[in-house]
Amino acid sequence: MITHYATDTTHLHGFIPKWTSNLMLDSTGATPFVSYDKETKFLIIKGHASDPHIQEFFDPIFSAVKRDTVDSKNLRVYFYFKSMNTGTVRVLFDLFKYLRVRVAAGTKVQVVWGADACDHEMMETGRELSELYDLNFRYLAA
Repeated sequence: MITHYATDTTHLHGFIPKWTSNLMLDSTGATPFVSYDKETKFLIIKGHASDPHIQEFFDPIFSAVKRDTVDSKNLRVYFYFKSMNTGTVRVLFDLFKYLRVRVAAGTKVQVVWGADACDHEMMETGRELSELYDLNFRYLAA
């Protein structure tokens, strides 16, 4: 189920490519819960990200966040993945490249990487992404 608070309801493959205020997408078995508050520049992604078409899911979300945060002084991103596929990793690479550019431009970027306490592989994935893109992550084990 897709829930949103936008005036533009044009759909692309069942996902919302643009919105003018806040966005909220409920999770499915293969796509995560996504919440983005445009005013506070706070993006939350939580759950399973294993849909075979996950790039189509994330592309409009990340494109809109990037457009919206070009001149922002602050940006907060919270990840809590239960699972992810290689397509998810590819779109995260693109997002982290953007976050690295924002940091270089003086934006205060906060990244929180959460995972189940017993999911050492997911925590290690976060550490590797942090090192690869020279971003300081805060880690939460639940």
